[in-house]
Amino acid sequence: WFAAPCPSVALKCQDECEPEHGRADHGRRRFPLLVKDVAGLVPGAYLGRGRGNAFLNDLVDADSLVHVVDASGRSDAEGVDHGASKGSGKASDPLEEIGWVRREIHMWIFSNVRAKWDTVRRKAKLARQSVSLQTLAAERLFALFTGYHASQQLAAQVYEDILNWGEFDLHLLVACFLRVRFPIVVALNKADTSEATEHIARVQAVL
Repeated sequence: WFAAPCPSVALKCQDECEPEHGRADHGRRRFPLLVKDVAGLVPGAYLGRGRGNAFLNDLVDADSLVHVVDASGRSDAEGVDHGASKGSGKASDPLEEIGWVRREIHMWIFSNVRAKWDTVRRKAKLARQSVSLQTLAAERLFALFTGYHASQQLAAQVYEDILNWGEFDLHLLVACFLRVRFPIVVALNKADTSEATEHIARVQAVL
């Protein structure tokens, strides 16, 4: 549950407060939160490695993501903890893990959008020739993103003139969309280990 002040207090109607979602109690509103553990992401998932898109598709129901990262650097990219032994070459840099996980999510959406991009560009070109087709072209672009449980209004926040866009611009579009649709919180696990202190400082400096 997430607790917050109930608006009924300011409106002086606490006796009449019957929330559609959650519950109200003594001037506090409690909103239900669903936390889903989605494990098993490995590098190359967007290409089908590991659980592949089955893992990534589990994310579409989320409003935000909490990325749990091994702050000690003892775990490799497969999530295997190699302990405190040094020189094994199997441990990972927490910053690298944060990076490749975000790249996987980015490339998952980018690959899906890129596969339909030529059609979107053709419709955008036709829309310039006919005002009546402008809405259709915009809807085609929005449809690329609404499949990730994003509203048309949210997709509109990243809508720009697309006729002159190259692949780099498309990456920027996906990156902007991701920041709005899937905000990510990094949770540093094993922060009490001796190796974690240096890693935590580096992660905080970068993020």
